[in-house]
Amino acid sequence: MPSASCKFNSNVGDFSRRVGVAAPYIFILYRVLLMPKNQNKGGDKMEKIELFFMIVTSVLTSIILAAGGYCIAKVKSFSKKQNAIEKGVQALLRDRIIQMFNYYIVKNHMPIYARENVDGLNKEYHALGGNGVINGLVKRLMGLPVDNPEDVDKEDRSVVD
Repeated sequence: MPSASCKFNSNVGDFSRRVGVAAPYIFILYRVLLMPKNQNKGGDKMEKIELFFMIVTSVLTSIILAAGGYCIAKVKSFSKKQNAIEKGVQALLRDRIIQMFNYYIVKNHMPIYARENVDGLNKEYHALGGNGVINGLVKRLMGLPVDNPEDVDKEDRSVVD
């Protein structure tokens, strides 16, 4: 359970961030409300123009920084999700190759369509960053004798498809 001092410290961090964002606005309010006015009319116009550009610059800077932070957070989130999807697909490919290995190694033969399927699965597995552990299984599968597709019974097709 967090202590009271941890809560206090996090509140201080939030406060300092808020003050950091609000600092330009505080400065502008100080200039408008507390600084002595110039009696010269031309100088007063110049101060207003200067003040206007200070406000616009501060607002635009805040908006740009907020939008940039939001975009960076979205990209990081998307990257994490994409990485998880890639790892999940890689695991499914590995599992399917292992299933085919276990099935056809017992039968001691392999139809041509299953051989092509294993080759395609292996290529995609390695494209997603798969390691060489599966290579030994694929090599053994490719060494099995090939059946004629007409000789394969329906049970074999249902397991592989």
